[in-house]
Amino acid sequence: MLNQNDKIELFAEDINKNADKIVKKIRRQTERFQEQQLSAFEAQAAADFESRTAYAAQRLETETNREIAALRADAKREAVLHRNKIVDEVFAEVKTRLAAYTETPAYQALLAKSIRALAESIDGDVTILVRQADVAAAKEICAAVPDVVSVEADSSIVLGLAKATNASRTVFADDTFECRLDVYRESFLETSNLSIDA
Repeated sequence: MLNQNDKIELFAEDINKNADKIVKKIRRQTERFQEQQLSAFEAQAAADFESRTAYAAQRLETETNREIAALRADAKREAVLHRNKIVDEVFAEVKTRLAAYTETPAYQALLAKSIRALAESIDGDVTILVRQADVAAAKEICAAVPDVVSVEADSSIVLGLAKATNASRTVFADDTFECRLDVYRESFLETSNLSIDA
C-alpha cells in the first residue's frame, strides 16, 4: 500500500502532468493565435503596402501627366510663336515687294482691272476708294468705266488696289492688297505645312 507521502507525490505528479498538458495546450493556442495575428498583420501590411504603392503610383502618374501636358503646351506655344514669326517675316517681305510693285506699269494695269471688276460687282452709282498715291491714276481709269461717279482716297488702304461702294454706302467690295493678303495668309497657314496640331 501507498503511504501518505507516496500518495501526495502521485497526486503532485498527476497535477504536474495536467499542468504540463494545460501549459502545452495554452502554448499551442497562443502559437496559433500569434500565427493568426501575424498572418492577419502580414495580410493587412501587404494590403496597406499595395494600397499605398497604388496611390503613390497614381499620384506619380497624375503628376507626370500634368508635367507632360505643361511641356506639350509650352512646346506648342513656342512652335506657334516661331511659326508666327516665320509667317510675319514672309508677309513683311511680300509687303516690301508689293510696295516696289506699285511703282511699275504692271501695277497700273492691275489697278485698272481691279477697278473695272469692282464697278461691275456693284449695281448703280459706284464710288471707288484707293490709297492717296493712286487717286490720280484711278480718276483716269474711272473716266472710261461706266457707273463710277467718284474716286476717293481711303487711309485704310496702304498697300494698294481698290475698294468700291454704292451711293448709299450699304454695299462694299474690297479688292485691296490688304484683303488679298489676309486671304493668302490663311491659305498659307493651311498649305505651308506650318500648321500646329495638339
